[in-house]
Amino acid sequence: MTDERIVSVPLRFFTWMDIDEYFAELASRAKWPSWLRETGAFWDGVDLLVDKQVSENDVWDWLAEIFGPITVDREQRLIFLERADRERMLDVRLIRESGEVYFSHKLRWSQRRITPAVADPIPYPQNAAFVSGVSICSFHSYKGGSGRTLHCVALAHNLVSSGRRVLLVDADLEAPGVTWMAAAQGARLDFSFEDFLSLLHGSENDDISEAIAIARKFLLNQSLGGVFVLPARRSPAANLVPRVDPVDLLIPGRSQYFLTESLAALAKAIGVDVVLVDLRAGFSELNAPLLLDPRVSRVFVTTISDQSVRGTVQVLTEVARRAPGRSLDDPFCTVLVTQFDEKRHANHVEEAISRFSQCIADAMLLEQPEDSSQSSDVTSLEVRTQPILSGFDPRLLALPSSWDEVAEVVRSVGLGDLLEVLADDLRRTGGSDEPEEVEEAKPDFSEVRGVLHEHTQRLMYAETAQDSPDFLTTESLENLVSAHRTDLPIEVIIGAKGSGKTFTYHAICSRRDWSIFARDAGVSDVEFSAPVIPVLSSENFSSPELLVDVRNAAAEELGTGSPPAFQEIREIITDAAAEDRSDSDWRRIWLSCLAGAAGLTSDPGSAEGELARIARVKRAVFVIDGLEDLFRNFVTDERQQQALRVLLTSVPDWFRSLRGRPLGLVIFVRRDLVRKAISQNSAQFLARYQSYQLKWDSTEVLRLVAWLVAGAGVILGLRTDRVSMLGRDELSKLLLSVWGRQLGSEKSREPRSEAWFLAALTDFAGQIQARDVATFVAEAAGLASGEPGRWPDRLLTPNSMKAALPKCSSSKISEIEEENLQVGDVFQKLRSIPVDERIVPFDGKQVGLGQSDVDLLKANGVIFEDEGKYWMPEIYRIGLGFKPVRGKSRVLAIAKRVARMSDSR
Repeated sequence: MTDERIVSVPLRFFTWMDIDEYFAELASRAKWPSWLRETGAFWDGVDLLVDKQVSENDVWDWLAEIFGPITVDREQRLIFLERADRERMLDVRLIRESGEVYFSHKLRWSQRRITPAVADPIPYPQNAAFVSGVSICSFHSYKGGSGRTLHCVALAHNLVSSGRRVLLVDADLEAPGVTWMAAAQGARLDFSFEDFLSLLHGSENDDISEAIAIARKFLLNQSLGGVFVLPARRSPAANLVPRVDPVDLLIPGRSQYFLTESLAALAKAIGVDVVLVDLRAGFSELNAPLLLDPRVSRVFVTTISDQSVRGTVQVLTEVARRAPGRSLDDPFCTVLVTQFDEKRHANHVEEAISRFSQCIADAMLLEQPEDSSQSSDVTSLEVRTQPILSGFDPRLLALPSSWDEVAEVVRSVGLGDLLEVLADDLRRTGGSDEPEEVEEAKPDFSEVRGVLHEHTQRLMYAETAQDSPDFLTTESLENLVSAHRTDLPIEVIIGAKGSGKTFTYHAICSRRDWSIFARDAGVSDVEFSAPVIPVLSSENFSSPELLVDVRNAAAEELGTGSPPAFQEIREIITDAAAEDRSDSDWRRIWLSCLAGAAGLTSDPGSAEGELARIARVKRAVFVIDGLEDLFRNFVTDERQQQALRVLLTSVPDWFRSLRGRPLGLVIFVRRDLVRKAISQNSAQFLARYQSYQLKWDSTEVLRLVAWLVAGAGVILGLRTDRVSMLGRDELSKLLLSVWGRQLGSEKSREPRSEAWFLAALTDFAGQIQARDVATFVAEAAGLASGEPGRWPDRLLTPNSMKAALPKCSSSKISEIEEENLQVGDVFQKLRSIPVDERIVPFDGKQVGLGQSDVDLLKANGVIFEDEGKYWMPEIYRIGLGFKPVRGKSRVLAIAKRVARMSDSR
């Protein structure tokens, strides 16, 4: 049975508050031992009220189990907290039960009260600007539901697109929005705004260096689309009253601007230009520090409803009275009016604009230009006090949940362009805003088609791609590396067959160190080195000597013994799978295999201790591939399913229990294995790792084609390291040189080449596999090289593309039959059908398919059902020898039909 914590946010212990909350969580799950009566965590230590009879060894064994083997020190009686440069710990005090109960429940959510803000004017800050010129911008709304969070996210995307580094802070501790987007995207949420407040609250003598160092360590791993995200709390589902409010930081003798200056210091530490803060709606002490600092660009989002307008005016009036700007150098307040219809609400909008303009002028500029002839300043003031209008758009009525989906809505609606004035104010000098243009050149394609054919053929299989020093940084790889700048990855990389699992495995192992792989993936600021340790690999890997060399080098760096052969580890697992075992047995077996690969003991009884010992002084990343070779009967063998389930769940959970993540673990696994091994919670498990899934959408597929062409050097001026930066429009324009606009002349009625290519290679799971793309390009380039003098405007000719598809389909069928025996058996049934009866759509029963066969084909994207008949995509249909009912392939028509079916699911 899997531990529930496997699907929760990994635990981090930053302060005593996290310790206290963890004990409460364990109690709520009935996870306390019978001898533990009460707990209490405080600034100076942790008190445990325990039974008189319990031994101290039992207490410390339990603490080591729940906190991890390197988080507690029983000799010094300590629990260690997360660290940056120096150790941080809490004393543990055992109190024997004496009949007295000194902790008690109270019928309230929180022990704190929010007090009203003082009305006295606030002194102007001593420093007119934040450290290093960092800009801070806060978004506030008097009422919720005005679109505040959406427009804040839109501004973040605008700034990132122009090359600025942005920190987005979800400061809505009561109803976080950005946090839910990040969680739905599967992003890391290891460090939160609430954690930052707790660390600042406990800083001694106003020295925030330790709080900044710890925040930096974890925040560098929390990037989404180039935006560093600081969520409100680590778990968005934990609807708790905030433990520490921003106002709690304002202790006597401390600067009134302690929070904003701390945020600026954090931005400087992670190299950020702009901090965007999404605040709580309404008048709240949660908002005061950000709204009452005149150096902050304050954006007030409102609808034109009377209550919202009046409330916004009230907030602006209070800002003008207590924290006004002093000159044109101070940022202006901005009002953003949303959700109105230009025709129906014109009068209401004009009235609101008039009221807001005067309030902004009062709040942001007390000193008018002395010389009224300075018309440019006066005009600038008039322009700057005009609200920004964001009218009603039905696409904003029902927003999706994840970060990427919201980003697509933002892009389609054009919210980023709407906020261009705000973005201009927040931009800082340094770097060009204009994207680098790809140099266009047109070589003699007839001479380079053979070069492209040979280059791509070498890259078709990871096992034969050793000579390639380069790899394409896909979105999933970028997410993986950028999320682990300051700690090691403990992640499961899921992908369908042919999606690039082994290729990525090879890319990691061949670079021997995680930091080198990260650098080559485009993330140069990874802050540690860690040797890579291959544990298992595909049996078809053509150069096992490379992996042996990598493993031996890692053992030498760790100062351990000689690792066993790969085959020995495989035999340990296959022998163990021949008998019934418990989950605990399997966890020990897996840890012994990992320890053995590192040159440590392979004894299941002591492997855990050995790994914990090495973790105290060394770093390393274990990498596993080839699980489909190890578990060939996973569909029907429950023992194999159990072994795989423990590897994917319990083993990563144990790695996460090691404070600071000194040991990393990257597991490559096919999607169908995951679904079978974790049948009950597979959706939740897949969602957890969705940011790292090797899933190729249409943009990534086009990027792969461009990367293959660039690697062959057949388009001058296009570098492989530039390909990952290209957007969809740039790719489409660039690839005109590869396959032209249409599969024929401009005047022909042939389909557009790009659309045809995507439709031809897409299966009914909506996926295109990387191996199929490489096979197609290699085959088409080889065929095109035999057409000298024809189609001088493109690399791949129409005839070569059409002729390459059957070869690509046949290769795909052969590979699946060899590597996925269950699907291969069903393919053999389909091949046994008489040729004249292989027609799509077809009736499953009539062609001899049972329900299990149908389910297996559906799960692998081979068929989909419509009105009792089964259709088959081109990438499978051609290789299996099926013909469309009317005798002619209609690739795009079938693709559109699949898209409609996918949308309805």
